[in-house]
Amino acid sequence: MKESAQTSKLSIISGYLLGLPALYTVLTSGKKDTLRFFHADKALRMWIWFFIWFFALRFAINLIWLIVYIPYLDKLEILLVLYLAYCAIKAAMQSQKE
Repeated sequence: MKESAQTSKLSIISGYLLGLPALYTVLTSGKKDTLRFFHADKALRMWIWFFIWFFALRFAINLIWLIVYIPYLDKLEILLVLYLAYCAIKAAMQSQKE
């Protein structure tokens, strides 16, 4: 049982940090392990929103650059990725408190 709990914790953390393990957990485990499924679903939704935010910003930057070139505007992408990484780490840490 203890090994299963450790595996579940590792799966939850990797789901928040990497995204793909969350997709795997949602697709394969179903609702057998409710805590694991809850966190995998939450992590998967978080990663979907991450991709939407990133590509929306990329699209907006490209539109702006069609009109006028603003140097270093692409640095916003780096800031967004750093913020999203912070959110993923924070979510993974909060999942361990539960």
